[in-house]
This record gives sequence, C-alpha cells and structure tokens, in this order.
Amino acid sequence: MKEFIERPASNMSLSRRKLNYGVGVNDAWYITSYKNDEGKKVWCPYYQRWSNMIERCYSAVRQKRSPTYAGCTVSNGWLLFSTFRSWMEKQDWRGKHLDKDILVVGNKVYSEDTCIFVSPQLNSLLLDSAAIRGKHPQGVCWATDRGKYLATCKLDGKHKFIGYYTKESSAEYAYCVFKSQQVITYSNQQESTSQPDLQQALLRHAKVFSEKALVLKNIGDIDE
Repeated sequence: MKEFIERPASNMSLSRRKLNYGVGVNDAWYITSYKNDEGKKVWCPYYQRWSNMIERCYSAVRQKRSPTYAGCTVSNGWLLFSTFRSWMEKQDWRGKHLDKDILVVGNKVYSEDTCIFVSPQLNSLLLDSAAIRGKHPQGVCWATDRGKYLATCKLDGKHKFIGYYTKESSAEYAYCVFKSQQVITYSNQQESTSQPDLQQALLRHAKVFSEKALVLKNIGDIDE
C-alpha cells in the first residue's frame, strides 16, 4: 500500500471544516483523506488514529455499539489534532493499536501520560469484552453440549482452551491463573528499552488477575 501523501488543503476546504463529534479540532494544513489513482480512499494515519479516538469517546452511535467506551474522554491537549500527531510521531505505532488502559488499569482518559501503542496480540490478550460476554465472568461461558462451564483465553486472535468445570467459580479461577501467567510471559518478552513503562504495567495487570484468583481460592468454592 502506498504511503499517504500530504497535499495542501485549499482555503475553501479549511473553511468548511467542522468540529469532530463536536469537540475535536482538525488543524492540519493538508487534506486528511483523498482518493488515490485506483479510486480507493486513503487516510492520513495520524488523523485516522486521532479521529477514531475522538469517535470512541464522543459518538453516541459508537458507544451504543461499544458500551465499554461510555464515560471515556480525551484530554484537552489531544482535542487538537496537531498535538496528538506530535506525540504519535515519536511513538512506535506502525501496525499497532492505541491503548488507554494498559499503563493505567481502568483508565478512562486518552492522554499523553496514559496512552501507548501496543501490538494487536497484546491488545487482544488484555481485552475485557464485557459488552459481549453476557452474564458470566471474564473468560467463562456455559458449554451446553458438555453441561459444564468452559474457561478460555484469547491468545494471538484465537481462543485458547483452558478446561471444563462444574462450577462457574472454578472456571473463573482457572482463567485468572492462566491469564496472569500469560501476561507475565508477555511482560518478560518486552524490550524495556523501547517501551520502559510497558513491562511494569503488564506486571500490574498480571497481579490483578492473580489477586482475583487468590480471592476465589480463599472463598473455597473451587473444584480441586
């Protein structure tokens, strides 16, 4: 795929710009998307990431489709496109996803201090999927064909089988133990020199799952 080419925006084009979802200011001196010679729309990669971030936080339609973004906001500085771009240019972003809650567990604000670009594999590993998993705990579902609870964990885009359990709490416990181990393994694989905060952040996430597993075990309602 050809690289996006920055082409100056006309005065008329600049004058017609509106706020992105009522809050985002596109102050780019160039047009942020156009059709290439093949008739396909090409987007500025910086603008596309910025616009998607604004949409997640301020689009009612997007939040209805993805309820986990309800209550999320963008810092005042990042409401200006050029500020976000200046930050993104310094990051290792190609082929990666913008994440807001790996460095700070449970964070709801997109900002320079809280965001990081991570691989799709890591993003998938830490994805909560609360909006689609239903009434069962994270990593747990009911296997009708077995008449038991199934524990799985998403690794590299695929669901990794952990086991079948007669009790929901047992399946959740197994998931939390497995998840903690996988996050620790991923943390050990990181190059701390390129993303010095990521390794420690992953260890904090692993601790959350290990502590949850300990609570479940202490309750005593776990299949041995």
